Amino acid sequence: MQLIIESVAETQKTSLAAVADFTDNYLLAIERMTQLHIEVSRTAFEQSAEIALLCLHGGFATDKMALWNTGLQSGIEQFSAYCRQVSQLAQQAVPGTDH
Repeated sequence: MQLIIESVAETQKTSLAAVADFTDNYLLAIERMTQLHIEVSRTAFEQSAEIALLCLHGGFATDKMALWNTGLQSGIEQFSAYCRQVSQLAQQAVPGTDH
């Protein structure tokens, strides 16, 4: 009877150790995924802020004010031309791209 109890106790000890290892590994994986998510979110936010600044600088530059002249272009034409200019500014701001 003592052998059975010792065997059951050893089995439970092994099972608890396996569960503890699994839990530790699971928590490490969740922590790493959270860190990656934070990094991706931060990078996306920084890039969107840079694009917003490019849009502001492009939209308020004195030589670009003709894009906002509503008497000459429709809203869709204005937006299309503005997007082309922003795209060109973004390409100029990224090193290593063809201009």
